Order: sequence, then C-alpha cells, then structure tokens
Amino acid sequence: MPRFNGFSNDLILTFGDSITEFGSLVDNSGWVLQLSSYYNRKFDVLNRGFAGYNTKIAKKVFFNLFPKNSDSLPDKKTNIELDSYDSLYKIFDQQLQTKSPAVIKLVTIFFGANDATTTDFPQHVPLDEYKQNIIDMVNHIKDPASEYYMPETKVILITPPPICEAMWGAKLLELGYPTTNRTNERAKMYADALIEVGETLNVPVINLWKEFMQKIEELRSNHDPNNPTENFENNIESGKFGFDRFLYDGLHPNSGGNDLIFNSLKKTIAENYPDLVADNTPTLLPLWNEINIKLHS
Repeated sequence: MPRFNGFSNDLILTFGDSITEFGSLVDNSGWVLQLSSYYNRKFDVLNRGFAGYNTKIAKKVFFNLFPKNSDSLPDKKTNIELDSYDSLYKIFDQQLQTKSPAVIKLVTIFFGANDATTTDFPQHVPLDEYKQNIIDMVNHIKDPASEYYMPETKVILITPPPICEAMWGAKLLELGYPTTNRTNERAKMYADALIEVGETLNVPVINLWKEFMQKIEELRSNHDPNNPTENFENNIESGKFGFDRFLYDGLHPNSGGNDLIFNSLKKTIAENYPDLVADNTPTLLPLWNEINIKLHS
C-alpha cells in the first residue's frame, strides 16, 4: 500500500473474499458501503475484497499490502486551533500543507467461506492451515518483531456466515454443476476455528455464523404457514425460509444480511475499540460552521 506524503485521511481496510468485495455494491446495501457512510469525513474505507480467494492465496496478497515500519513517515500533527488564525485561507493553507501520512486504524479480516468448501473442490483449505494463515496475517502487522508491525492498527476477525444448502445447490445447478461444494456444517467448523484463533491472539471476532443462525431460527420458530403474507415458495420445508431473508443465493448476503454484518461490526468496534466509534473521531478538516463562527467571533 503506497504511503502518501501529504495531507490525507486515516484508513480502515476491509480484507476478505467476495462477501467483502461485494460489500461495496449499492444494490444490496453493501456492508462496506455502509461502513464508508458511517465514517464519512472521519476515516477513508478501503475495500480489498477478492472474490473466490481463500486464505492461502489471500495471505500472499496481505503480505504486500503494507509498508515496512522502517518506511514510516513522521507522526501526524495534532489538530490546529482555529483561534490562532485570522482568515479562512490561513487555516486551510496550514492544514493542507501539513505532512500528515495516513494511518491504518482498523483492519477487518473476513475469510472462510471458500476455505470451507468440500475437500474435492479447488478452493478448499484444510482447517489447521486456515487457522495458521489467519494467525500469520494478524502477526504480520501485530507482532512487534515483524518488519510490518503497526502498533496503531486494530484488527477484527469475521467468521464466514452460514450456508443455505438448498439455495446454493439450486444456484450451482443453474450454473451447470451437478453437486454442491459447501455445507452449513463445514461453515460452522471454520467459524468455530476462527473463534479459537481470536482467543489465542486476543483479537475480537464477529461470529457471523452464530448471529445469522440465531436470526434465522427466530424467524423459523415464529413462522405461521397459514399466514398468506408468507413466502410459500421458500417455506420451511424447502430449506430456504429464514436464510432467504439474509442471503440471496445461499452464500452471499442480500441487503438484510449486509445490514446484519454492518451492525455487528459497528457493535464490535464500540465494545472493543471505543476510540474508533465515529462519534468519538475528529472530522477531517474543520466544519464550515466552526470556521464561520471563528472568523466572525
């Protein structure tokens, strides 16, 4: 990731597979898009999602995303008090010309959906290797012995969501594949493994598999087959009901799923890194009303 030696904003980096890449899509109210809106004029959200990637491939990419700590630029200067200036032009001349290299404040690592494919599928990564790949990525930037150590950077791990086998199987048949390559049981195995990694590294983990399934089970327990407003095409017997509220093809989140991911991430940030909550973060450059008040006071 290139360093910009000039006025710039701090960053949040979202790193993952298609669920992250597609998180910037407008049509499904992508969770990365929502994150960017949440941090508007606070942090720049940089999406580095790569559809189809597993942790074996992604680790090679991750290792090349960050500068060595020896390449670090001088610390960002503190905010400037507006009282020390007598004109709008001086304020912006001072702030915009200040050397303020961007700092990556948060990295989300969101893999497992592809690693958890069946063993005969080329995306598959064995469970122990998956865990080690995640450990290697986290240590790459959080181990003080690493050349890429970034003490200011926080990390959040995100588990794969559940798989609706009925929906995903239908999607594969539509694409010409005779059998499915994912199961919900395997998705849970990799989610549980990531929880273990988070506990080992003392890094917060969002258990999306559990959060999705809790919502799905709640919908199923409240399902009324005699309610004409229910979607009978995706009823409980089909295996799709509940899942279809959060996934559009059995694997990738729809707008409901993206809302759940974003809200879970926002909650996890508040619980673990309260200094990164948007309301606790300074706005990039002074707000116009602040400038106006200072200039006319």
